Amino acid sequence: MRALPYGAMALAASAVIGLGMPWVLVAVMTAVQREAPAEAAGRLTATANTLVFAPNALSIAFGAGLVAVLDVRILLPVLALAGTAWAAGLAVRGRRDTGEGRGGCRGRTGGLAVRGGQGGGSMEGGA
Repeated sequence: MRALPYGAMALAASAVIGLGMPWVLVAVMTAVQREAPAEAAGRLTATANTLVFAPNALSIAFGAGLVAVLDVRILLPVLALAGTAWAAGLAVRGRRDTGEGRGGCRGRTGGLAVRGGQGGGSMEGGA
């Protein structure tokens, strides 16, 4: 939507992104804090912050450089196509990773280790 030549559309798309971003950031940091061992929580939180925020800072710098050397009328459609291709690739990969034909995605936790129980503790001896 941000690639369309309408200011209101770009503003609306930016607002949607702005409203959705805090939810993603809170989810990531909550997952890190819940799953990290106590002795490594600080280091893992710092690493997660770097992994979450560094790509955004780098993409802003890269985008500023692209705008300086390419016309925006060329750049926006190219970036829209690249984003669409990226999303399509993720969708195809997601279908492949769900284990179609292999019994589904049992036991997958999105890359985080599950320690058991709702609060992360052991379920041994519980009812």
